[in-house]
Amino acid sequence: EDYTSRELIPNDYYEVECQEVKIKQKKDDADRKYFEWNLKICSGLHKGKYLPPVRTTAIKGKRWLLKQALDCCGVHCEDGVFKFDLAELVGKKFVVKVVISAEKFISNRDGKEREIEKNNVTAFLKSIPPTSENEGEKFTL
Repeated sequence: EDYTSRELIPNDYYEVECQEVKIKQKKDDADRKYFEWNLKICSGLHKGKYLPPVRTTAIKGKRWLLKQALDCCGVHCEDGVFKFDLAELVGKKFVVKVVISAEKFISNRDGKEREIEKNNVTAFLKSIPPTSENEGEKFTL
């Protein structure tokens, strides 16, 4: 099973489990590779739902989200280099911050610009940050 629904998940922090990570490349640029993460929510009201695939880049200066994700999976940087096997990321649990954002696109039907709302992962974390509602509770995974 994977992400197929357009159902929006509310803005919040979610505990997720990594189901798969693939290396992909942009169709128009073979040198621009990225990691595509498939994440499944593993607790709470939305347990069992998949988030839209999360793309992280390895391009220097733009890989902050990849660094966060790898750190949450226990992969650490040594002398500026990350050494890991994609298979060791599967099954890792961590927290992501999900936000709903508007994305513009050009419709193939009529060529007009449209806008849709979609979920985006904006941060990978080891635990849910404290808020006034959960202050003092332990959420570290």
